[in-house]
Amino acid sequence: MFFKKLLYDPITHLFMIGGLLFLLHDLLQPTTLETTHASFPLTPATVKQSVERHFSNQKSSPQPSEIETYVTQLIKNELLFQEAIALKMHHSAWAKDRLIQQMTRYYEGQFIPSEPTEQTLRTFYDQNSEKYLISDRLSFQQIVINAEHIPEIQSLLANLSDQDQAEFLRQIEPFKANSLLSEEFRDTHRASLEELLGSAFVENLLEAPLQVWSGPIFSDRGAHLIKLNAVKLGHAEQYDGIKDRIKDDWIRASRAGWVSNQIQLLWSKYNIQLSAYLPP
Repeated sequence: MFFKKLLYDPITHLFMIGGLLFLLHDLLQPTTLETTHASFPLTPATVKQSVERHFSNQKSSPQPSEIETYVTQLIKNELLFQEAIALKMHHSAWAKDRLIQQMTRYYEGQFIPSEPTEQTLRTFYDQNSEKYLISDRLSFQQIVINAEHIPEIQSLLANLSDQDQAEFLRQIEPFKANSLLSEEFRDTHRASLEELLGSAFVENLLEAPLQVWSGPIFSDRGAHLIKLNAVKLGHAEQYDGIKDRIKDDWIRASRAGWVSNQIQLLWSKYNIQLSAYLPP
C-alpha cells in the first residue's frame, strides 16, 4: 500500500523527472577530451634522446633538415596515438603502431571526395606530369673489366670492326673482372638502371654508338665495356587514355591532403610547437 501511494505522490514524480533530466543532460553532453599540452607525453628531453638513438649509427652528423623530418614524424605519430586513446580505440588494439594506423584510417574514412571537374583533372595531370611518363628503356650488353688493363682494351677497340666482334670478345676474356652483374639487359627502364649503376653511367650509355662495343664507361661497380643494342625513348601518356587513373590519383591525393590537414589541427589542439623539440 505504501509503495502504491509513493508511486502516485507528486513529489516522487518531481524527483523522477529531475533525475531523468540529469541523465539526458549527461548523455547528450559532448565528451570533452583532456588533450592539453600538459597531457602530451613527449618532452624536448625525451625527443632529444630519441633523436640521439635514431642517428647513433650514422657516421656523419645529421643535417638539421634530417632531424626536423624525424622529429616531425615522431610528434605526428604520438599525436595520432594520443587521439586514438582519447577516442577509446585502444579497446580493440593496444599496440602503438596499430593504433596509429587505425587513427589514420579513421581520418581517411571521414573523407568524402567531391566529383572532380574536367578542368580539375586536367590541372592535376599537368601538375603531376612526371607520374604519367613512360621512361626510356634500354637494351645493351656490358662486361666489367679490370681497370689496369684499360690501355690494352682501348687498343683492341681501336682496331675493332663489325666483322671481328666475336674475336674481340675472345681477346678481352683475360681482362674481365669478377662480377655478379648480368652481362645483358633487355628493355630495362632507365630508372632501374640509374638505381643499379648510377645516372652518370646511363647518360654515358645513351651517348654510345649502336650495335658496336665501346667504352669503357664507369659506375660504382667498376669499368664497363658496353654494346648499346636499342633505345626506346620515353614519352608522356595521353590524358584521354588514362583519365580514370588520373581521377583515382586525384582522389588519393585529395584524401592524403585532407588527412594531413586533420593531423595539422592536432598540433594546435595539443598546443605543440615544433621549435620546442628541435636542437637550438
